[in-house]
Amino acid sequence: MRRWIASPAEFCILSAAPQCHGGSRYTPCGSVDHRASSPAAVLEKEIKGPIRISDLESEVEQHDRVLREMRDEINNERDARRACEAKVQRLRVDRSDD
Repeated sequence: MRRWIASPAEFCILSAAPQCHGGSRYTPCGSVDHRASSPAAVLEKEIKGPIRISDLESEVEQHDRVLREMRDEINNERDARRACEAKVQRLRVDRSDD
């Protein structure tokens, strides 16, 4: 029978004595379905083989593109907020003049 060995980040040691459920002395920190990497994900990574530099470069380029898009979106939202604040300020000045 093959057993999956979890990394320390995925499990907390609760006690040295076996627990009543399944006889394991390790209990997941959260829901079993929400572990950082499931056994299938670990196995899938092993099957892929070595990582190529071109794959990493492509991934970095994609992250850079997304980061640029997010920065542009933040700048656009900031500009829109400033324009709105300026308009509100002008309306306040106009009302105070009346």
